[in-house]
Parts: sequence; structure tokens; C-alpha cells
Amino acid sequence: MSNTISVRRKSTTLQQVGTITMNLSCIDAQDNNIRLSDKVQVISSNPDHPNSVYALAQAANTIPYEILVKIDPKIRREVV
Repeated sequence: MSNTISVRRKSTTLQQVGTITMNLSCIDAQDNNIRLSDKVQVISSNPDHPNSVYALAQAANTIPYEILVKIDPKIRREVV
């Protein structure tokens, strides 16, 4: 899934770059005026967004359920 997924900050889509390793990935945030404390949305509840669980499943060639159940339990979740 490296270099194929994205996250959202407000209404801006930011591309993931490089290799995803363990629970770490890099996002291309240049030219977006982002600070260290800014929040990004990793998985969108909107199925039309490129970072929805449906888009992630399609990028991984699997089903959305598998994406959700494979999220490491150590990763903090915030449902909004």
C-alpha cells in the first residue's frame, strides 16, 4: 500500500510517500502550512473520500472489514 494511500487535513488531501513500515508512514505535507500539532484524518467515514476504508481496501486488494480488524490495537482511535 506504500505510495498509494492518502490522508486528509481539513479539506486537503495529502499523499502518503515512501514505504509504510510497522505503524509509521510519511505524508507529503510541503506547501500546506502544516504544524506539528495539526490533526489529520487517516480513515474517513465518507465513502467518497480517497482515504475511506473502501478506498484503502481497494488499494490493498481486499475487503473493508479486513482493513478495520487489522488496525493495531495500540493505535489510538478517535471516533468523531
